[in-house]
Amino acid sequence: MEEKHMNRQLRVDPEFRDKIPPLTEDEFKQLEQNILADGEIYEPIIVWNGTIVDGHNRYKIAQKHPEIPFKTREMNFPDKWAAFDWMYAKQLGRRNLSDENRTYIIGKMYEARKKTQGNHAERGKDGRYLNSQNANIGESKRTPRTDEILAAEIGVNHSTVIRSEKFSKGIDAIREMSPDAADKILRGGTGVKKGDVQQFTTMSDEEQKEFVSTVSSGTVKEQKKKSSGGNKQNRAIAKAVEAAVDGLLNGTDATITIDDVVESVESSLASCARSIQQIISAHGYDPNGEYKELFESAVERGIEKVKEIFN
Repeated sequence: MEEKHMNRQLRVDPEFRDKIPPLTEDEFKQLEQNILADGEIYEPIIVWNGTIVDGHNRYKIAQKHPEIPFKTREMNFPDKWAAFDWMYAKQLGRRNLSDENRTYIIGKMYEARKKTQGNHAERGKDGRYLNSQNANIGESKRTPRTDEILAAEIGVNHSTVIRSEKFSKGIDAIREMSPDAADKILRGGTGVKKGDVQQFTTMSDEEQKEFVSTVSSGTVKEQKKKSSGGNKQNRAIAKAVEAAVDGLLNGTDATITIDDVVESVESSLASCARSIQQIISAHGYDPNGEYKELFESAVERGIEKVKEIFN
């Protein structure tokens, strides 16, 4: 049921207010101008037990301009996590979201779904959760997992939902260090990879600080260019080694000596070692973790190929 008000005091709970990434200053000013031009806030502010669930920006404008009337709509949720879920679902269909922001919201929806005591799968037209059990997906008789239910609702793969939760946790951790860096990532266009955000919580303190500093300073793309340049150099060295070995073994280049090849091989291996170190550092991998065996195995295969030449 909607009610029309002027100057009604509503509760603002930071836990609800901060769940949704804030509007930029320009977006807020545009919303304010639109409301002042209309002379009324048409979209109702959603409340649950007197606390704002959706409409914090509209309410802020109403407080700033008490002559502007606004509407409220009371919703019924079994718990706060069900309210969060409703908030995120509404956001997915509201704004022109960046890919990063959409991923973040999907991750937060998944987190809320797993914690709410309400029915995850089905809501009525008024937004209230229904008591009936959700039908199984497809022909399967097993109870679908929460990630599968959510994935089916929003039209993505269930693995996307799981990755999105990792991304959202990374953003939340980044926000604790720098709200500005988190907001920049969510707005998109920074050049930050989602995988790096997903790995943020596994990085060392120094790596986290460096990552946040790079995002805040807007130099992510520049750092990538440097890294890309290094990769191109690595590929060029590898090609030079290949050409040198080919020239020596096939006699196509009489100017190449064994010493030339040895020097090229040493240079290539040193360059590869630097690349491995960059990868470990950039992604927060544990040097002694699961990837250690992969790197060691790759090196051993390379050594075996060299040994084959002399056998």
